[in-house]
Amino acid sequence: MMATKVFFFGFVCVVLCVNGQTAPSYIEIGSRYGLDIHYRPPPTNKNPDPEINQENKYWGMTLADLDRDGRYELFPGNHGDGVEVYWSINETDYRFEAPGLYNRDLHGTAAADLDNDGDLDVIITRGGRNGSAPGTGLILEAFPDKHVTKLEGDEGEKFGLGEQFIRGRSVAFLDVNGNGFLDLLHVNRRIPNTTGPIHLLYENLGNGKFEEQAPAQGPLGFDLTNAAWFTLVDYDEDGYMDVILMLWTSIELWRGTGTFTFTKVENAFPNGGSRINGAYAFCEIDFDHDGDMDLYLARGRAQTDKVVSDILFEKRDNIYFPIMEERGLPVGGRHQFVTCGDFNNDGHVDLYVSVVTLFSAPRVPDLLLLNRGDGTFVNTPGTDLDQNLPPGSDGNNAMNFDYNLDGKLDMLVGPKNASWCFYENTMPMTENSNYLLLRVGFPRASIFFPS
Repeated sequence: MMATKVFFFGFVCVVLCVNGQTAPSYIEIGSRYGLDIHYRPPPTNKNPDPEINQENKYWGMTLADLDRDGRYELFPGNHGDGVEVYWSINETDYRFEAPGLYNRDLHGTAAADLDNDGDLDVIITRGGRNGSAPGTGLILEAFPDKHVTKLEGDEGEKFGLGEQFIRGRSVAFLDVNGNGFLDLLHVNRRIPNTTGPIHLLYENLGNGKFEEQAPAQGPLGFDLTNAAWFTLVDYDEDGYMDVILMLWTSIELWRGTGTFTFTKVENAFPNGGSRINGAYAFCEIDFDHDGDMDLYLARGRAQTDKVVSDILFEKRDNIYFPIMEERGLPVGGRHQFVTCGDFNNDGHVDLYVSVVTLFSAPRVPDLLLLNRGDGTFVNTPGTDLDQNLPPGSDGNNAMNFDYNLDGKLDMLVGPKNASWCFYENTMPMTENSNYLLLRVGFPRASIFFPS
């Protein structure tokens, strides 16, 4: 796989204080770049005047340098609105494009260079109408002149990515066997009235081709686990990625073995994770600075009549222990996403939690939880992140990145029942402001060198 330009950021001071913590300041800039524009599907005989569906934003957004100019493009996951791309055209501006390549339900997305030509490709999973119309994953090829094309029909076969029909949910690239090539994992929901394997794992052969690791070559381990979402961790720090699957009623940790099989870990979470319900999203965070990557779990309602709280897990000796004492974290509620970053750049990783309003109550803002540095957090209201929220909107998902490369983490938020919101971090710089900007170059042509 090609290596895109990578940026790491940290340590920027601010002047606003909340309960003794320096707090970032944000302004909403999405409308400036067309993020309030939505692609309207073309009219049909059945639907001559189609409406724009702003109901839901899926959690599978991708931020990647699709045109190789050193800046991130925005590829949002639209749950029903079709493909949209926001091209970065200079350090502070974006151009909206709705190429009309696919006008139905989009779920998880991921970007990598499938064929070693130096250009990023985008994998999209499709919802399949609750399993009644499953489909294959979509493949988009991106080009430096700022356009994308869709591979039609069986053209995905040129990569070895076949015609398996799935009820797609989440997708990610990971190096399963440690050979330096990014493999491809699809985690799907079960298609109704089927009993076979649910998920797909493709090995990257390193020559622009992939090969499915099907049960015929040996079971993945979690083939039959009916999960919708997952997160990748290296819980035992052996260099191989492990998979945490999120089910409605439990979570499961599957250990990567360095081959294309995974083994279930029964002792990493209390009761093996069997009683941890309502899981929506994990975020790795070393909240106590001991060198172990701890976990924050955002949880929603496991049932319509039950409210559950998020969980902060401290990792000790490859076991995740739930923190029971008060840490300044929210109690109860319905939280559908979490993203981590040093938002006030004081050296401590903070949390941004997407909040869903319960029981038709007035909108509850998302939570910006600043890490005090002592293992506790403080909610930080008063920025544009929780001011002037779109009427009728609700929390759904978010991702942070530095869009203008100024060393400060900005925020892309996908609320329910509203357009995408894009917030610039406007913290003032001082003599104590520090950040690290690391540019990693990459070849302009193939990176595949046969032995």
